[in-house]
Amino acid sequence: MIRSASSSVHATSSSLRASLPSSAAGSRLLSTSIQTGRPKPDRPRGLQPPQSSPRRQYAHRKDTETHEDGPTRILRPLVPKAAKSRGFPSSERPLLRPYALSSRLQQLCREGKLDDAITHLQSMPLDAQNEAVWNTMIQAALRKERYQLSYRLYIDMKRRGFVPNIKTYATMFAAFIAVKDWTLHAKLLQQVGKLHDDYLKYAAHFKVVDPASDELSTAPTRAYLRILGTAGQHQLMFDVFNAMDEEGPMAPDLLVHSAMLQAVCMRHPIGLSPDAQSAVRKENAAQAKLLWRRLLKFIEKNPPAQVDSYHVREMLYALSHSSPSDHLLAFDIIRDYLGLAKPGESPKPPVVALEGHSFAQVLHLCNSSQKYRLTVHFFHEVLQRPVSSTQGSIITEAHVESVLRAHASLAMMNNDDYEARQALDTLLWLLKEWAIVGRSDQLQPRREHFDVVLSCCYRTGNWALASHTFEVLTGYRVADFADGAPATNDDQLQPHLDIPEGRTRLPDTVFLSHLVRTALTSGDVANMRQCLRMVEIVDPSWFYPHPENRRFDPTANTRQNVANNMRFYASRLAEDVVTVIDKVVPKDAERESHTPEEGRWLRMRARAKGLLRVARESDHPVSTPFLAENPLGGERSLAATNSFVDYDMTVRRTAGSRSTKR
Repeated sequence: MIRSASSSVHATSSSLRASLPSSAAGSRLLSTSIQTGRPKPDRPRGLQPPQSSPRRQYAHRKDTETHEDGPTRILRPLVPKAAKSRGFPSSERPLLRPYALSSRLQQLCREGKLDDAITHLQSMPLDAQNEAVWNTMIQAALRKERYQLSYRLYIDMKRRGFVPNIKTYATMFAAFIAVKDWTLHAKLLQQVGKLHDDYLKYAAHFKVVDPASDELSTAPTRAYLRILGTAGQHQLMFDVFNAMDEEGPMAPDLLVHSAMLQAVCMRHPIGLSPDAQSAVRKENAAQAKLLWRRLLKFIEKNPPAQVDSYHVREMLYALSHSSPSDHLLAFDIIRDYLGLAKPGESPKPPVVALEGHSFAQVLHLCNSSQKYRLTVHFFHEVLQRPVSSTQGSIITEAHVESVLRAHASLAMMNNDDYEARQALDTLLWLLKEWAIVGRSDQLQPRREHFDVVLSCCYRTGNWALASHTFEVLTGYRVADFADGAPATNDDQLQPHLDIPEGRTRLPDTVFLSHLVRTALTSGDVANMRQCLRMVEIVDPSWFYPHPENRRFDPTANTRQNVANNMRFYASRLAEDVVTVIDKVVPKDAERESHTPEEGRWLRMRARAKGLLRVARESDHPVSTPFLAENPLGGERSLAATNSFVDYDMTVRRTAGSRSTKR
């Protein structure tokens, strides 16, 4: 009887199943009808799963289960308890929202599982994804500098039907700007060009549909121009710039002009012949002048726009390495926009506020054009200006270094101690101001300042100024190194030391080279012995530096020029030390008769000779730094010129006296 009842139920279920469609939806509806006794309710709007999703968030058991010894049982699908607690019907499955997916992907990225996050994103249904989720993954790949992966994600994003927006393009271009050497990313550079073309097509649609849309911006083009400038594609850069709209939101603005000027300034003709360098610099100046005229034309059409200090800085840099006529234009810009006038000119009210970076470029222009007196003049003119209570002084240690280099360059042209004294006074002023403002990094003295001061001293052999500079730098008392000082009587030097706080105090190879050259030029043996004791207490490392970076201008009067010429200074220091020791220590004396001090000097001489041997065996060329050159010629040529001038003047006086007698 029980078996007959079971058979009747099985027959009823079979007849109902036969009357419905044979699809999976019909099977689920049958299951719900039999279990609840009522038809399946409508699914709430917004929770409809995508029809093409290959996977679901929740796994289910089989709808039916057949046993060999009994009828087929219709099973209820597994519904998470969380869905029940939120009031969803037992048969509903809430979908994964894009915000939740984005949070999950960000957590994986924070854990360093970028590849797992990408795999997880690609396995999610389309209704859980949107443009913001893909932008998140692209940005995560760019943070890891995986540029090719970010571009593949961009392609995959479009392939899945999502349209990249302005945030997508701005994020990618902002990251690509950080690439410094595009010779290693030739394929990526082509992809960046394709990316820019895609954005232009995307923007063309909004120009027609919504010309005032926020999706129209010059940020991607501005970044692409900077990338082309860094990659050395200057012709393509100007082609892209000239192809921009003449008006509208996609037309060149102040930021685009600034990016173009900056790209022109980044074009360094390093490694070329002198003629090729001159041609490139003239071309840069011509392009900068063209951009400057277009910038002024844009400002004329858009009165709220104004020239800023960055435009002036880039323009001055482009003109500083060109012809004298371009230098005149640069000084006119300084007078008309920054309010700095030459001696004898009437200053004008500044149009652009003078800032630290623009003032540094003004001083660089003066030194590059060999207007060293103007460097000193502009520096003191700015010092005399009233200081703003909110911003403070714009003077930094970089400005002081430019002034010191101007004094050193002037010292190359004369044979007195005026420039050396002025340079030392400027250095002492910097130390005083640095202490007054609370030892700020903005005014912190550096080794380069002391090096440049000594470069003014060695030409005239002013040992008093050089030794005083050594005392200021190191904190040692110079008198303790003189002959007969108590600190020199023992077998080991023990000078008094006042350690300067908060700044460097150790001389470098450049400083010691200038110091020894100054003692040698003075011609006083007592100064030479005092100098050797100073070098001994510093105890330099006698090694020949490795080859420097050749991508620098050997004729530039800059800190980089000195840093890339350490091989020159190391060789000159060793050569001068050997010469000084040979003058101080008698050659005919026996080794047993040498004093302990002379023995130490001879061991120093041996180490210097070893460095010179390594230098002679090196095949790498060594260039002479700018401040170490002799623009007036060597000592012999100067002596010959002086003798010729004296002879010529004598002849003229004799001829004049004869004509008077007649």
